[in-house]
Amino acid sequence: MLKALAAGVLANECCNSAKKNEGELPVWPTFAAMDQQILIDLVTKKMPYGKYKGRLLCDVPEHYLVWMHGQGFPEGKLGMWLHTLYEIRLNGLEGILAELKKRYG
Repeated sequence: MLKALAAGVLANECCNSAKKNEGELPVWPTFAAMDQQILIDLVTKKMPYGKYKGRLLCDVPEHYLVWMHGQGFPEGKLGMWLHTLYEIRLNGLEGILAELKKRYG
């Protein structure tokens, strides 16, 4: 599912940039835009505290995510981002983030 979502981010970006050139607004369903924004946030937002403070979320080491999974992810957006990153790493889908990092990082 994450691969399909990332492919959607990249495909929609291409389609939407073409439409922007024609003066139209991007066309993303609300739920898809939110899911896509999560992946973009992983390559643009930084860890706000702790040992890895200041690092991009996508650059937080896997062992830290595994530890955080055992301790419990924090509440709010940060917890959701870290849990999403944990799932991406767990399923070997880091390539998704590499392409997005090139575009947005």
